[in-house]
Amino acid sequence: MMYGYSYGGDWLWGHTFFGGFFMIIVWVAVIFFVVWVVRELSGGNRSGHGSDSRTNGGKAALDILKERYAKGELTKEQFEAMKKEITHS
Repeated sequence: MMYGYSYGGDWLWGHTFFGGFFMIIVWVAVIFFVVWVVRELSGGNRSGHGSDSRTNGGKAALDILKERYAKGELTKEQFEAMKKEITHS
């Protein structure tokens, strides 16, 4: 007689059910890990990475600078100096 093992009708609630459930959790964790690693290695589309860094709801820095110049918040000299800094970085 084998104690602790059941080959009857309650196999669904034994090791097979929980083994399958935990195997699914393991695979989901592996997939999330792989996606995370790929995103980290590719650099993603984060601010500061790439030539077109977007800020303030998707506006490019040059667009914000143009808006500030149009509102009169900047002089022409300030605008030109900031524009040069933005485009050459």
